[in-house]
Amino acid sequence: MVPRTEAEQLDLARAFARRQGWLAETPSHFADLWLSKSGLVRFDSGDEVCRLGEATDGIYGVVSGSVALALTQGATVRNPVTVHLPGSWFGETELLETSSARGFFFANRQCELLAVPRAEVLRMAEERPECWRWLGLLSVRQIRTGLETLEDIRRRNAAARIAATILSIGRVRWRGNMPEPSNEIVITQGELAALSVVSRASVVQLLNEFENAGLIKRLYGRIRLTDATNLRKIAAQR
Repeated sequence: MVPRTEAEQLDLARAFARRQGWLAETPSHFADLWLSKSGLVRFDSGDEVCRLGEATDGIYGVVSGSVALALTQGATVRNPVTVHLPGSWFGETELLETSSARGFFFANRQCELLAVPRAEVLRMAEERPECWRWLGLLSVRQIRTGLETLEDIRRRNAAARIAATILSIGRVRWRGNMPEPSNEIVITQGELAALSVVSRASVVQLLNEFENAGLIKRLYGRIRLTDATNLRKIAAQR
């Protein structure tokens, strides 16, 4: 197979972002303009992408791999509170304001991101004020996801918390969440335990039960969703 050129890889990344996630919910003229200002950047596993609460270099969209947000709890501790999979965008909050919140986005897998520079975002917004509307939509999506996550982790039932976390990361928490929901999520058992606030031993036990029931299939560092409908029923338990 002939290796793709950088320009070809950028075109493929833009085509993917146009049909996935936030941009798929915006008008085509805005998506085209937005993507025309984007460039492809790559990070190795563990690399820091940007800091929460500080002015960032721009807004990022995940094309491959995954990016996690960890709250700062010491020099070396990384406990992810959210995971961004392909189709997700982040960094809009830091564009709108800086805050005292402390944490950072880091690549928890080798990843490719589309990056729209801060200066380009501000220039677009100045020339086309409607950009703020679509950035607002992105923020609303993030807030909604955060509220759903908070509601999920308050459930006393550990199986419900794990099921809800898997569905949320896979973007199929509710029917019709996304135009093209992810069938497979990249996550370790330790990361799933941290996100769902469940012990790792419980995660292992419950994933075994889910797999035996035909709801998921476990792969190395991944979970494949095979029956989202019945997994939702477990997630609905209190």
